[in-house]
Amino acid sequence: MIDDTFPSFLETLPKLKVFILRSNKLHGSLEDPPVQDSFSKLQIFYLSNNSLSGPLPTEYFNKFKAMMSVDQYMDYMRAKNLSTSYVYSVTLEWKGSEIEFSKIQIALNPLDLSCNKFTGKIPESLRKLKYLIQLNLSHNSLIGYIQPSLGNLTNLEPLDLSSNLLAGRIPP
Repeated sequence: MIDDTFPSFLETLPKLKVFILRSNKLHGSLEDPPVQDSFSKLQIFYLSNNSLSGPLPTEYFNKFKAMMSVDQYMDYMRAKNLSTSYVYSVTLEWKGSEIEFSKIQIALNPLDLSCNKFTGKIPESLRKLKYLIQLNLSHNSLIGYIQPSLGNLTNLEPLDLSSNLLAGRIPP
């Protein structure tokens, strides 16, 4: 029940990998990140079911370095200096169902900005996130054509662009 603007101060956390603030009352727009390496380690970005508005955060997408590459060994994320049995777990909406992931693989890279009030076009900067596994931009007010560059996201499993004002075809 957080009722506030986007907590941009969190972008200064250099090791932040999981960012989930879904189903709150966040409002306002996501301004360009002032920090050079904002969210560079981020692998899960969930802001669904809020009241965020304005254009999609293009500059944030440009900084999601961990979503631009993948660990070839698919190791599980583990907290350093804690017992080896500790792993991150999270409940995510995945392919229309809520699923608890008890171990989060390094290659699990979802981006969910659904059910907000984002406007404008789908930015070209999304094409850089080639290791994105899930993209959900549904239930916003996005306009324009579906970017052909979304075809570069060959690791996507679910893609949801529904309930927007988009035109065109989803690229192969």
